Amino acid sequence: MASNSLFDQLDLGADGVIAKGDNLVVRLAIPSHAVMVSNGHPSIPPNRVENLSLCKAFWLGPDRMLAISEHGRIDAEFFGKDALVSDITDGIALFHISGPCWREIFVRGSAENPDGGMLDTGLCAQTLFAGLDALVHCAGPEHLVIQIERPLASFFSLWLIEATKAAQASLAAK
Repeated sequence: MASNSLFDQLDLGADGVIAKGDNLVVRLAIPSHAVMVSNGHPSIPPNRVENLSLCKAFWLGPDRMLAISEHGRIDAEFFGKDALVSDITDGIALFHISGPCWREIFVRGSAENPDGGMLDTGLCAQTLFAGLDALVHCAGPEHLVIQIERPLASFFSLWLIEATKAAQASLAAK
C-alpha cells in the first residue's frame, strides 16, 4: 500500500532535510493548518506577512489572505463572522532554504531580482519559481520560504537538489 505521507514519498527523515551543503540547508515542512481567507479581518497591507496571535498571514490580494500555522489549528471565527474560510492544509508544502547562499537558489529559480526589495523580511510575493506558481517570502536574513502546491513537491524537491549542487559548485569556484 502506498504511503500518504509526503515525507515517506520523498524518502525524507523526520527533520525533512532535502539537501545540505556547506552554506545551505533545504528542508520541507508541512503546516499544521492552513486556510485561505476572503473578507476576513485583520486587514493586511499589500505584499506583507503579518505575525498574528494564531498564525502567519500572507497578503494575496484585496480582501484575500493565506493563514498558516505550524503549531495547531486556526479557528475560522478568528477572522470574523463574515469571513469565508477554506481549509487548504493538505494542498500546500513549505520549503525552507537557509544559509548564506540562499540567494544563489533564488536566482536559479526566479526571474525576480533578489535585491529588488521584494525579499525584505516581512514581505511576500506571488511569482513563478522553477516554473511553478509559488508564494515566496524571506523569513529572516538567511532564510527563504517557498510555498507550492503539494502535488508538485516531488518535482520541486528534485529541482532543489540539483539547484543546491549547482549553487555549491558555483560558490566553490569563486
